[in-house]
Amino acid sequence: MFYQKFLLPHFMQFVGTVMALIGIIGLCLGIMDAISFLCYIFLSVGILLVAISKEKTEDEFITYLRMRSIIAITVICLIYSVIMPIVQYFLMRNMDMAALGRISIAQNFITSKPVVVLLYILLFKGSIIINSKSDEQYNQN
Repeated sequence: MFYQKFLLPHFMQFVGTVMALIGIIGLCLGIMDAISFLCYIFLSVGILLVAISKEKTEDEFITYLRMRSIIAITVICLIYSVIMPIVQYFLMRNMDMAALGRISIAQNFITSKPVVVLLYILLFKGSIIINSKSDEQYNQN
C-alpha cells in the first residue's frame, strides 16, 4: 500500500505514549506559561506519533480499520462544524457573557488538534480490540 511508506515504525507508539504522558503531567502541573506550551507540544507530537505509527501486524484489515476511523472522524468534525454555528447563534441570544465564555473555552478544547487525533486513536484502537475479541469468539466456536 502506498500510504504505508508514510507510517512510522511500531516502536514509535511507545515513544509517542511517553511523550503524551509527559505532556499531560506537565499540563496538570502547569507552573509557567512557557512550560505549559512545551508540554502542549509534547502532548500533540506524542499523540500524533501514536496515530501514524504501524501496528505489530499491519495487514489489509488494519488498513480498513484505519481508513474507516479516519472517515468517521472526518464526518464527526464536519457535522460539528455545521451544527456549532447554529448552536452558538441560539446561545448568544439566550445566555449571559460569563456562560458564553465557558462554552467558548469548551469549544476550543473540543476542536483542538490533540483531541481530534486522540478521538481517531480511540476509534482505531477500539475497533482493533472489538474485532479481535469477536475473532476470538468466532474461532472458539
